[in-house]
Amino acid sequence: MLAPARMCVGQFARMQLAAPASTLTPSRTLPVRDDATFLPQFRSPGLPDGMPWGPDNGNCGPASLVNALRLVGLDVPGFSGERTQAVIDAARMLITGTNDPTAPTTKAQQAVALQAAGAEVTTTRSLDAGLEAVRKGAVLLLGGDRAAPTWPRRSDDPPPTRVANHAAVVARYEPATSRYVVFDPALDAPVRVDAAQLAAFTQVTDGANMLRLGLVVRGPHTRPASQG
Repeated sequence: MLAPARMCVGQFARMQLAAPASTLTPSRTLPVRDDATFLPQFRSPGLPDGMPWGPDNGNCGPASLVNALRLVGLDVPGFSGERTQAVIDAARMLITGTNDPTAPTTKAQQAVALQAAGAEVTTTRSLDAGLEAVRKGAVLLLGGDRAAPTWPRRSDDPPPTRVANHAAVVARYEPATSRYVVFDPALDAPVRVDAAQLAAFTQVTDGANMLRLGLVVRGPHTRPASQG
C-alpha cells in the first residue's frame, strides 16, 4: 500500500512505499540526455509498431515512464532501449497491473513503478521546486492538460475541446535559451517550452501549486547539470 505523503508548496516529500511483491532486477544503462532517447506514444518512426493515434491510445503514462527511466540511466526491467509497443505494454503492467490500453495511470502508481525499476523518486506540487530540480540534473514527470492553449501540438492533431489529461517529462534545462526540453509522447519529437507554458500545462494555481502531483526522478548515474 502507498502510505500518504505529506507535502507543502516548495518542498519535496519522498514516497514511502512498501517493497514490491516480487523483486525486479533494474535494467541499467548510461543516461543519455539526448533527444534520441525520446519515445512517442503512437505509431510513428520512433515507435514503428505502436498503437495508432486516437481516443483509445492511453499510452502517455507508460511512454512517459519509459522516457523518465531512460533519461536517468534505467529502463523497464527486461528492456534496454527498445522502441516497441512491447516496452510500453510492459511499462503499463508495471504501473497498473493490466494490459488495458485505455487504463488511466496515476502519479502514485507511476512513483511505485519508477522505484520498482530502480529510480529514486520524490514528489512535489510546486512547479518552481520541480523545475529547480531539473536545473540541478533530475527529470520531472508531470501530469497536465494537453488542451492548454499554449501547449505544443502536432499539425495533424486537432485541439482538444475539453480538458485532456496527459503525462510528459521535463528532460533538461537549456540555460542559453531559458527553456526546458520536454518529452511529450503525443508529439513527434521533444520540444522546447518556457516556464509559463509549463505552468499552463500543469494548471498551476497560487504561482507554484500544481493541480496534479509531480515526480522528481533521479537514477544511479544522475549527475548535477550545469546551470551556466
